Amino acid sequence: MIENKELLIPPNISLRLAPEFLEKVFQETLSHDSETGGHIYGLRHQEGNITEFIPMLSFTPKATEEIKRQKDECTIGGLTCKQYLEWVYLHWEKARKNFLRREPTQESYYENCEFGFLGTWHSHPGEMPFYSLTDTAWVNESLDYYADYLFPILVKRRPQPRIHPQSAQFTIDHRTIIEGLFFYRTQANKKFSYFLKPTEYSLPLPQIPAAPWYVEAPALFNQEYDALVASGFSIIPFPLFIPDNETEAQIWLQVTHPQLPHPLFIRTPSDYHLTHHLFLARKDPREDLQLQINSHLKPHPFKSITEFITNYAY
Repeated sequence: MIENKELLIPPNISLRLAPEFLEKVFQETLSHDSETGGHIYGLRHQEGNITEFIPMLSFTPKATEEIKRQKDECTIGGLTCKQYLEWVYLHWEKARKNFLRREPTQESYYENCEFGFLGTWHSHPGEMPFYSLTDTAWVNESLDYYADYLFPILVKRRPQPRIHPQSAQFTIDHRTIIEGLFFYRTQANKKFSYFLKPTEYSLPLPQIPAAPWYVEAPALFNQEYDALVASGFSIIPFPLFIPDNETEAQIWLQVTHPQLPHPLFIRTPSDYHLTHHLFLARKDPREDLQLQINSHLKPHPFKSITEFITNYAY
C-alpha cells in the first residue's frame, strides 16, 4: 500500500488519453485475469514549466516469450518490442507532417511536442491498483535511462465506489469497469510517485500505421523464415524505407538461391499475416522509383513465401 505522503498531484503536469490508446488498454486488460500490460508511446508537450502527456499507442508483444503474465508480476521486452519501436519512430515525422497539412491550426502546438516512449502500464488481479516493491524496482531501473516515467496500474471490477479518491474509472458495460491510478515518477526524485488525473483527448492526432506483420505475427515470420532456409534460400532483410509518395514503410526481403541466376526481391505488405499477398521484383527497389510506386505490380496470394517463389519466380 502506498503512503499518503507519496500521493502528490503536480499542478504543472496534465495527462490526456487518446481513445485509440484506451481501446488497446481495455482490450488487453479484459482478455487476461493475470497481470498484463503494454508499452506507452505518445506526445510530450512542453510549454514553459507546463507539461502535457498524450498517450497515443499501447504495444503488447504477441510473442509469448516477450511478455511474462503471472498473478503477481508482468514483464515486457524482446525483439518485437524493439521492432515496434523502430516502426513507430520511422513513421512519426511523416505522420506529423501529413497531419499538419490537414490541420494547419495545430502547427504551433506541435512545435513544442516530442513523440516517444512514455512508460509502461500494467494491470493487477483483484482490486489493488497500487504499485508493489517489484513495480518500484523496475520503474526505478527504467529511470536510469529515462528522465521520467508513466506507470498506470489498472484493475477490472464490478461497478462500485472508487478504490481511491484519485483513481479514474472507465465503464465497460453494466457489469464491468476498469479502474486505475496513473502514477508518474521522475529520475530526479525516485523516492516519490505522483498522481496524474487523466482526461480524454478528443482532438484528431497524427496516424501511425498499424504494426507490421512480423511484429503482429512473429510465429508466422519464424515459420516463413525457417521454410526458406530449409529450401536452400538465403535471406537478406532490407532496412525499412518510406517512398516519398506513400505514408507507410515498405517491407522487402532479398532472397538468393544457387539455382537462381539473380537475387529476387520480395515485398510483403504490412498486413501479410491477413492477406498473404506478395509482390515480386527483380531489381533493387531502393534504386528503382517505379518499383517503389508499385503501380504495375499485382499482388500474388500464396500460402507461404516459399510457395510463392517456387511457383512464380523460376
